[in-house]
Amino acid sequence: AGVVRGKELVDKSEIRQMIGRAGRKGIDDQGDAYVFFPDNKITLANEYKKVDDSLSKLFNLNDDLEYNKLAVHLLAMIHQEKKITFDKIWNMLSKTFGGFLNKVNSNYLKNTLDRLEHMKFVVIDDDGNYNLKKLGLPSVLFFIDPYDLNCWIKSFSRYFAGSVRKDSILTYYLAFTPTNNRNFMSEDEKNFCSLYVQRLQELLGRNYIETGSVKIGYLYYCIMNKRSTGMLSPLIPVIVKDFGRICACLNLVSKICGWNCGDSFFSDLKNRFSKKEI
Repeated sequence: AGVVRGKELVDKSEIRQMIGRAGRKGIDDQGDAYVFFPDNKITLANEYKKVDDSLSKLFNLNDDLEYNKLAVHLLAMIHQEKKITFDKIWNMLSKTFGGFLNKVNSNYLKNTLDRLEHMKFVVIDDDGNYNLKKLGLPSVLFFIDPYDLNCWIKSFSRYFAGSVRKDSILTYYLAFTPTNNRNFMSEDEKNFCSLYVQRLQELLGRNYIETGSVKIGYLYYCIMNKRSTGMLSPLIPVIVKDFGRICACLNLVSKICGWNCGDSFFSDLKNRFSKKEI
């Protein structure tokens, strides 16, 4: 194999991952892999011999000492096993790559499971088994971050219980998630979103919190209302790609929570983001 795909170099980690497949599983004890470089690319060949450290991001901690990146996988594990104890979860995670690197901590794992229980995504029965609740199912089916889903549940429960339903509030709630809140906003982006922010402050008052999610919310708003997306245009492919999945997830959540939004609200919302309207 070579190290070029089209006009781009293939990442070293991807080359190493492919090399790891050499040999037939269950048949060969070892395998050979050959990587070809032109004679004038000796420096590049030497660079590819260097191996970067492999890290498991599942066990990265948030500020509350929880494995928030692991949370959706925990829900999937509980869903698959139907009933599962903490010890069994611990044993399964200990056999992962992160477990091999001694990244798993029982206290932090318990913190994460406690948070999922607090968000009403799981429940513990009298025998100490974790069981998936209805609210946890959308996260598993649509592979949605439980922390984001929890934020949407709170926001849209407030939205559909209220009397003011404006696109500005709707798009703000769509964007306001822990994942999007970490986005950086430049001064130019803040200026571009200023009128949107001003309107949100008028409508939400103290309930408005400014984070990096604001630019995502304004981009949603611009697409929905066929306005110029300006400097935010490069973000369009990413949010449009995920929007159908988000709407399908929220549609299921609306039925579980009994939101007063009608059966077609989120399907209609998805249609407003069709490529023909962008």
